[in-house]
Amino acid sequence: MTQAVHAAGGRIFLQLWHVGRVTHTDKREPGSLGVAQSAIAARARIHTLAGMQPAPTPHALNASEISRTFADYACAARDAFAAGLDGVEIHGGNGSLIDQYLHSRSNVSTDARGGSAENRSRFLWQVCEACIAAIRGERVGVPLSPFGVFDDVDDPDSVGLFAMEIGGLEHLASADLHVVRSEASGDRSASARVAWPAAAVFARTHFSSTLLVTRGFDAASAEELLARGEADLIGFGLN
Repeated sequence: MTQAVHAAGGRIFLQLWHVGRVTHTDKREPGSLGVAQSAIAARARIHTLAGMQPAPTPHALNASEISRTFADYACAARDAFAAGLDGVEIHGGNGSLIDQYLHSRSNVSTDARGGSAENRSRFLWQVCEACIAAIRGERVGVPLSPFGVFDDVDDPDSVGLFAMEIGGLEHLASADLHVVRSEASGDRSASARVAWPAAAVFARTHFSSTLLVTRGFDAASAEELLARGEADLIGFGLN
């Protein structure tokens, strides 16, 4: 597949997504649970062969398991590069494990990856560092969903949280920041509704490298955003 894309003059990245707690025991090896920073079940329902089921309480990752998760991300990035992909995106939005770490509703830990916005952002930054070390920074991008509420993640200061998070990515020399516009889907956190910042404008303020923006565009609105300098790339059909 990668050869066909390259033969047609295209480039191809693979999105790495860890679902964390948003899974169900019916879809896992017997006796295993989803994982998270804190043992808090998402107020969400999961597709299973028996129909929609409540999300179970996850297992809280310990220090050695967190280190193993960093290694798993790095291994996946290396495997993607070996398969001919041009790079990877580390999904940090839409209720993923990284998103669960970021938000105070799902992360109530008081250790080095809990508490402050800086601490809660550290898991994403460390995953990025592991993948950058594996395949180089220009091959690693990060999708985020600023101000979005997916699978029960939320924060009372989402503006401050994402300013901290994106500011940290600015210093990691990653390939791009990929922003999913929550205002286009209505998945909007209560704390962001007061100021209602547009995700693209907010991200551009805090990130000077390549900015990819997705969700809710047609050709005309995409061209308008590019003309205003609020994005470098527009994505269609991307999550």
